[in-house]
Amino acid sequence: MANRKGNARRREPVRHPIPPRRLRADHSTDRTVTADALIDGWTIPGSRARVRLARAADLPVLRTYVEMAGTRVEDEVADAIEVGIAGTGLLIGMRDGHETFISHIAEQFFIHQGADRPVPFLHLTLVLVAEDPDQGIVGVLLAYPPVGVIGQFITQAGRIGAKPQSLLLNGALGLVRVKALAVAELMRRQGVAATLMECCRQVYASCEYLMLYGQMPARPGLADFYRSLGFTVLREGEGFDPWAIFGVRSEIRPENDERMFLWDRPMTHRIKRRH
Repeated sequence: MANRKGNARRREPVRHPIPPRRLRADHSTDRTVTADALIDGWTIPGSRARVRLARAADLPVLRTYVEMAGTRVEDEVADAIEVGIAGTGLLIGMRDGHETFISHIAEQFFIHQGADRPVPFLHLTLVLVAEDPDQGIVGVLLAYPPVGVIGQFITQAGRIGAKPQSLLLNGALGLVRVKALAVAELMRRQGVAATLMECCRQVYASCEYLMLYGQMPARPGLADFYRSLGFTVLREGEGFDPWAIFGVRSEIRPENDERMFLWDRPMTHRIKRRH
């Protein structure tokens, strides 16, 4: 998303009481995320905390956690949360299937052309919070298709005559970046971060995304954490080539020599790494 400055509206956090039925331990062994679970809350195993979509009232706390992760909540994302469009395309995909999902996003790109181009990406933006009934929000995750990266591939592909509209849709519906993951210190090593990441992976996988990636500092234990969740962890400074999405050989590399973690759809699409 573009980093634009503005006077973002701030509100005091409001904690909505969690119904008793939702405080019970999850009696189901089915760990599949559904659209309803994103709204009502998806249980964190062994905890009373639940993962759900962020709401407008969460924004002040959400901003604090995202800053802990070394980045910020863009104004466009905050506005999308406030008006209720953040992640709506993903919910449609989970509820109504892939064809309806594709049609919805294609329509958004058609309606919001030119200056409003970021709007369709907001329909594909996932903002999750982990909420404990006693402590409030204890973790957050922010993920979306990387607009800047997609734009660079479109520019490069344009030199060989590729259609920018097709590449824009392919990138928006095929590639996603985990921009921020942060958990309260007292709740670490209790499954909060793992559940946030697993929820994120399942949401985008259910909408048939091809690649999910992010980057992390080279701290002890982080590589093992992402590997335990099924991600491939690249070496420090190593990048990868998302040719399966754009049909153009290029590279996405980490910033500041951090390490990248990535997931691609099993058995159907393999990632070609670049060293």
